[in-house]
Amino acid sequence: MAGSDDARLPKQVGEPAPHHSAPATVRRRELLIAVSTLAAFFGLPAAARSQVALSSAIDPGAFRELTGILTGMSPSDATLPELFLQAFSADAADLGKLHAIVTEQPETEWDSAIASAGLKPLSESLIQAWYTGSTMHGSEERVLTYLDAFVWHACGYTKPPTRCDTNFGAWANAPPPGRFSE
Repeated sequence: MAGSDDARLPKQVGEPAPHHSAPATVRRRELLIAVSTLAAFFGLPAAARSQVALSSAIDPGAFRELTGILTGMSPSDATLPELFLQAFSADAADLGKLHAIVTEQPETEWDSAIASAGLKPLSESLIQAWYTGSTMHGSEERVLTYLDAFVWHACGYTKPPTRCDTNFGAWANAPPPGRFSE
């Protein structure tokens, strides 16, 4: 694309760019982009700002690893870790510290290290949230998942209502021989 901007580009590789002694000017388009970017960032709601801060504290992969280490289970739905991470976004920096403790120290030292870092309530809240599928949001309980809460997997004899182990209509067939004794 040829235009007036081509005159400012070096002609050959290694040739220095021309030096301009005129004062730098900002084009209208550049100014609008810069101002709108700043306005968008500082005008974000708190939840979105915490999501921006979250990206530097713990990433979703590390959060998924932390979940597996603390609960002994891994979420079956790939979107759940991000949902739980958003729910705990206010604690993102502490989640990063908690992840560092459980990945860098021997398991025998986790309890004392977590307690001395003041992270025991957070670790307990995180474990409870994964097993129940819900967390407290202010004074209200927020359900993040019901069907994929870890409690259903921990209790091998039950499943959440509405989830069936067989095909539709299987109840109409006789149970397999030997499954129930009379």
